[in-house]
Amino acid sequence: MCLICVDFQKEVLTITEAWHNLQEMKDGMTDEHYDEVVSLIIDKLYEDQIEADADEELASLMETLEEDGQLSFGLDHSPDLVDELHDDLNNPWYIPGYED
Repeated sequence: MCLICVDFQKEVLTITEAWHNLQEMKDGMTDEHYDEVVSLIIDKLYEDQIEADADEELASLMETLEEDGQLSFGLDHSPDLVDELHDDLNNPWYIPGYED
């Protein structure tokens, strides 16, 4: 393996540094290896984008939590429904999913 691959996989090089190093070394490597390094960089970019999207979604959920005091998942819970569920769960004869 070349130094770009080794250092990039060890996360010693950033994506930008790996790309710049690749451009400098391009003439000295085979086309196949060049394609492999480009694939490594693209895969890392894709992973970072997924993580950024997940972090953004988590931040949005945390904002909702801070604003509302609880997370909202689009479910409406009326106080009557909550009381009914509470009563059912405290009933020793209650069987979830069983209808009379």
